[in-house]
Amino acid sequence: MTAVIVRSATNVEDGARTRASRILHGGWLLVFAVAAPGLLESVPLAAPAGVLLHAGWKLLPVRAVAALWRSHRGEAVVLLATASAIVATNLFECVLAGLGLAVAKAAWETSHVHIEPVWEGEELAPADPG
Repeated sequence: MTAVIVRSATNVEDGARTRASRILHGGWLLVFAVAAPGLLESVPLAAPAGVLLHAGWKLLPVRAVAALWRSHRGEAVVLLATASAIVATNLFECVLAGLGLAVAKAAWETSHVHIEPVWEGEELAPADPG
């Protein structure tokens, strides 16, 4: 999953327009994994985690989060909680946490829907101003 996020961000920044960029990226990863597994094992896990965090930060402008907070606070809470879970746990667990929060938010919003039936030929009474 990390490779997909980083690859997408890099390709968008560098103006890639074809699928060849995706294929080449995957090919290079395969070459390094097969040719130098010992070298890859010596890379601290924090290094690719830092790359992922940096790529994710560049994909989401701070102004967009502020606007999301003003317009859809529940969505912003899910986003921020999921991003926090990435730092605290691992990517798989944070995706599950974000999905769970999104489902809970949708269930909460759905449970608070107010429906007023209006029968055919019946007009809705005006609301009482006082």
